[in-house]
Amino acid sequence: MQKIKKALLYAGLILVILQKAPFVLESNYELFRTLIYLVFGILLILSLLKLEGLNVSSFIRKCFLLLFCQLIVFLFMQLLEFRLNWFDLVEVAIPLSIMIIGLSLNFSEKEIVRMSIIFIFLTLLISAWQIYYYQGDLLIHQYYTIPIKNSMGPFLVISLGIIFYLFLFMPKRENDKKIKRLAMFLPTFIIGFYFALIIRSRSALLALLLFIIFLFIKKRDYRVLAGLVSLIIILALSSNINIINSAINPIVKAFTLNYDIYDIESISAGRYSVYKEATEVVKEYPLLGISKNYMSFYGVPHNYILNKLVSYGIIGSLFFLIIYLLFAYYVLKKTVLSRPNLRNMGAFVFIIPLVISLFEYSYPFGPGTANIFAFLLLSQSEKLSYVRNKTYYRSKSSKNENNAYMPIL
Repeated sequence: MQKIKKALLYAGLILVILQKAPFVLESNYELFRTLIYLVFGILLILSLLKLEGLNVSSFIRKCFLLLFCQLIVFLFMQLLEFRLNWFDLVEVAIPLSIMIIGLSLNFSEKEIVRMSIIFIFLTLLISAWQIYYYQGDLLIHQYYTIPIKNSMGPFLVISLGIIFYLFLFMPKRENDKKIKRLAMFLPTFIIGFYFALIIRSRSALLALLLFIIFLFIKKRDYRVLAGLVSLIIILALSSNINIINSAINPIVKAFTLNYDIYDIESISAGRYSVYKEATEVVKEYPLLGISKNYMSFYGVPHNYILNKLVSYGIIGSLFFLIIYLLFAYYVLKKTVLSRPNLRNMGAFVFIIPLVISLFEYSYPFGPGTANIFAFLLLSQSEKLSYVRNKTYYRSKSSKNENNAYMPIL
């Protein structure tokens, strides 16, 4: 059964990546979407046969219970003829189901690395295809050229976060393997990062940069940070300042091109005024938001918490917010208190969708399949921790039993 489920998972992931290819987006999107739902639906049914995922993770059990409570709230609001978007429930249910699937699979750390590398290279190929098809060059354009940049950008950035994490924290082997890893991961990261700059999903780029800084701090490799800062200062003070421009300019362009950096409304792409208006709406209608009053709200607050408060208020979105905060607490606790290793990779990588959620209203749970691999890795972090703790307590119990029957001399 495990082999069948793993084969289906690989098939599903390949379909998810191919769904972002131009030939699919142009004419075959609904077909691929149906196939993706079919594959993962079968996987979910197979995973629920033994309820292994729910048995492994109390965290997931809490999240599903909270989602059920949110469903009850929505049913009451529907009876009272409040304005609702039922897809908000589905948007949270899909990634939780992905975690159930992940928790039912038994992957070794080596298998997780192999699957991650396949995912990374396929994502890079699709990114290159999109850039070539929609843009035709490798320049950072003034106007956005990739139609699904807010989905493709985070999809690519999560892959880059995995590359960087593996580069820093994969177990150290012989020197020749370390050199091979450097030769494979470094060029891949540089190419992928430039693709991300071309796509220009600014919230995803910011999340990646913050993630990299956090990993350096977590690794306590302050010499690398100090070396980079020193190198930048030396180059800036030298006559070869063009080197700095050629390295930094693409990043600056990706964030600021076609925006006025001295105008907060411009640099925020009009979101600053929407945030202000949304805050006023929350103050005026704190309990049920605009769902009760059917008032018009122009624009979308690009922040998960603010968006839910505007849409449904504190009462109407209470369990959505608790689920979100549970994920944030779980990830922060894991990343701050735990050592970075392959077992905890999912928790660390999930920092990226959480940061994006500060600037995009559907993240970290949506849109669609953008975060599917992040949730899959998070479920594997939970599963590997469970297996490790279970093994530890079993060995401890066995030692206690042996000591109990030890003869007294």
